[in-house]
Parts: sequence; structure tokens; C-alpha cells
Amino acid sequence: MVKANHETTETQVLMVVFCNTREFGNGAEISPGSLPDDSWAELRVVRKPGFFPLIRAFVQIYTGKADNSPYIRNIVTRNATVWQEGTVAHLDGEPLEVGHEVVFRLEPKRLWVVR
Repeated sequence: MVKANHETTETQVLMVVFCNTREFGNGAEISPGSLPDDSWAELRVVRKPGFFPLIRAFVQIYTGKADNSPYIRNIVTRNATVWQEGTVAHLDGEPLEVGHEVVFRLEPKRLWVVR
């Protein structure tokens, strides 16, 4: 577990997920340890795996074992700023034009997404 207040640069990223609950849709447990009321969020950085590792990563996500994947990095934080090359993100599964910089801030019992 990596705590907040640090900077990282990641390459070959498939997705970045800011989690305050364990699931992110259709039974996929992207962050099995996330709790909605613990005042912390898990920023899950998912690197692009090859084809066969991708299949294994999907199995790990759908069986609650995402923490075992070498392709998923966890950063525990209350806020984060993510810079992306593109300008589209997904907010609760819906595509949304957000720009290159996305700022997250978690407050107890609330999730604010500022764009």
C-alpha cells in the first residue's frame, strides 16, 4: 500500500480508477479493500498487459483477487491529480469530456469530482 502525498509517472496505462468502493461495475472488483466510509480512496493504476496476461487480469478482477495482479498498482489517498494525453474519461461508466487534467478530492462520506 502506498500512502498519499507523492508523485509518480506511469507509462503504458490502460486505465486509472479512483475507488471509494470495491466494485466498478458488472461484478468487477477492481479494489477489493475499498470501503465507502473509511475516509480513504484507492487510486488504481492499471498497466496495459499483453493478451494472455490480460485474460489473467480479468479473471483476477472478477474473482476479487485484483490485489494479486502485477499490472495493478494501488495508491491510497484522499486526493489526486491525474494528467492524461486524451480528454475523455468515464464517470460511473459514462464517457465524459474532462480535459487533460482530472482532479479528485475525497471527503468523509462524499466523493467530489472536480473538472
